[in-house]
Amino acid sequence: MYKDKQYLYEQFIVQRKSVKDIAKECNISASSIEKYLSKFNLKRGNIKYTLDETTIDISNPVFCYFAGLMITDGYFDKKVDRVSIRVRNTGSYDVLNAIKDNFNFTGNVKVYNEVDNDLIITSKKVIETLMLLGCSREVKVYNTFPSDILYMLSPDCIRMFLRGISDGDGNIKSNGKVFRITLTSENFLTDMSAFLNDYLGIKTCVKKDRDYYKIEMSVSDSSVFLDFIYEGFDKFRFTDKYCRYARRVKI
Repeated sequence: MYKDKQYLYEQFIVQRKSVKDIAKECNISASSIEKYLSKFNLKRGNIKYTLDETTIDISNPVFCYFAGLMITDGYFDKKVDRVSIRVRNTGSYDVLNAIKDNFNFTGNVKVYNEVDNDLIITSKKVIETLMLLGCSREVKVYNTFPSDILYMLSPDCIRMFLRGISDGDGNIKSNGKVFRITLTSENFLTDMSAFLNDYLGIKTCVKKDRDYYKIEMSVSDSSVFLDFIYEGFDKFRFTDKYCRYARRVKI
């Protein structure tokens, strides 16, 4: 795999792994990695992307949507203050670009294998603010549902946070009538279930599903939930899931 340009680009340029680390993973010498880096002319530049830090705030509905996506589909670099979201849902390229534009981020959304769309941001403030909304820099099972914070936010921030989670790990059945969310953290879903019950009057329970946990809503509760999260902010939603919802309500 080290002879593949795309692989080396991902490891050396995007994830910024050292030559030594890549060589160890490929079980070859560092000189062999350097040979192919040179062959493909892969060099790390000194480009520093910027963003508008005033947009990195829990009072920004778009940032709340970003946080929801990070909880489900995000990656935290443990060595530097860098996060990334890689998704392949229909419409995800446009959604990630809309997030980028809202943050006034000067980097670009990258596309891999023609289907994977990746937004990578290096920012200490982004990470600190994500942690306020329950994101963990460790494994996803340590994510926490931020009920106390959400109660202090606007309805738009709440709907967008829930939409981010739903776009990431939610599933709308093909008939558009039943909705469920599947995650690795039982505690996260338990707290989310309690919040939905209190805030939207939705009654759900957490069930074990093999190595995961899920909450599934009835037809009527699914309607309440989806009507709430899909109100406004049309640029920020994955087309495949929204279309199932739209067919149900015949938008």
